[in-house]
Amino acid sequence: MAISAEDLVNTQYTWEISETGGVDAFKQVEFLNSMDMPNLPKTVVDVTPTDATSTVNAVANFRETSEIAFTLYYVPTDPQHLQLKTAFNAGTTLKNKIKFVDAAAEGFAFDGMIKEFKLVAEQKDMLKVEGVLVISSDVTAVTP
Repeated sequence: MAISAEDLVNTQYTWEISETGGVDAFKQVEFLNSMDMPNLPKTVVDVTPTDATSTVNAVANFRETSEIAFTLYYVPTDPQHLQLKTAFNAGTTLKNKIKFVDAAAEGFAFDGMIKEFKLVAEQKDMLKVEGVLVISSDVTAVTP
């Protein structure tokens, strides 16, 4: 089977947030500069019996939650940026969706809390926020 570069998918993605999770409640976070993708490794359990001569491991059906770093160009009056800052200050949970523009079925949906929300002011650059989003639920596929 020949592999064609035409089948490759671009990496552009969006991040949408909502407090309620309703169909029309999700709004895109504008000026997102970068965001890590969820890392969902399964837990490895050491099941080595007492008579074994080497380690025996099994993969449990349990996933560790992860943290996702993000950077955005900060607009203090933007509704979604205000929503992120408010959720950080109040310690509330937001519904999240990460959607790939050219691969809609490959996105992620999950609940999360903002652990860090730090203003970054660098010379010759726009005001940014560097933050960390902690996943606080199961991560599921986004429904296209």
